[in-house]
Amino acid sequence: MTTLTFDTLASANRMKEKGIPAVHAEAFAMELKAASDTDVSHLATKEELNTFKSEMKSDFKALDTKIETSLRELELRMTTKLGTMLFLAVGIMAGLIKYLSH
Repeated sequence: MTTLTFDTLASANRMKEKGIPAVHAEAFAMELKAASDTDVSHLATKEELNTFKSEMKSDFKALDTKIETSLRELELRMTTKLGTMLFLAVGIMAGLIKYLSH
């Protein structure tokens, strides 16, 4: 279990020097001690956060590349379909013109 250390005596003495009544300073120092005794082992360290940040940057870069590739493939499919439709439309129009001109 990882905990924070807190010097209650020094804290209470500093508060007393600032004019806080002794009973209040000691009670407040004890409450601060209780709060600092909380288990903080579940909190991420700076190193863990930096590792996570690097992993996320890598993941986002891979995702960006995948999206760009997908968009290029989609653009190619759309261009092919448009070209096919245009080719068919021109063919149909040419056929209609030939048929109607006879």
